[in-house]
Amino acid sequence: GWQANKRLVEFMTLLESHASEVTDQMSEGLGVALQSSHMASLLTLRELLKQTEKGHVIEDRCTAYELESSSVAGHLLRFLKHDALSTVSDDPIRRPSINSDRWKTFHEAFGGKTKQTRKGLARLMKA
Repeated sequence: GWQANKRLVEFMTLLESHASEVTDQMSEGLGVALQSSHMASLLTLRELLKQTEKGHVIEDRCTAYELESSSVAGHLLRFLKHDALSTVSDDPIRRPSINSDRWKTFHEAFGGKTKQTRKGLARLMKA
């Protein structure tokens, strides 16, 4: 199965560890360290996708089957939605659907700022 892919397992483990973080009780310094950790996790995925597209046979690569079996997309969505700030309203339509800090980190890793980040997003969409 997909657990044989060490880089993918590393990314999924990092993403799972972020799912249990409680941001309300964090000090500012710890919050900055976690954002750095989040970025490192996303960059691990971006690099794995790059190696999958451009890498050599001897490098760690990832198959579509491995990505689908590991539920990367679902884990990314849970990561982005984790601990989204709720509004005063109980109306689910008015609640933010993503954590804004995590979205900023994701956008920095996969957004359109540079050629590398644009290609990273394209690779993620292909995967």
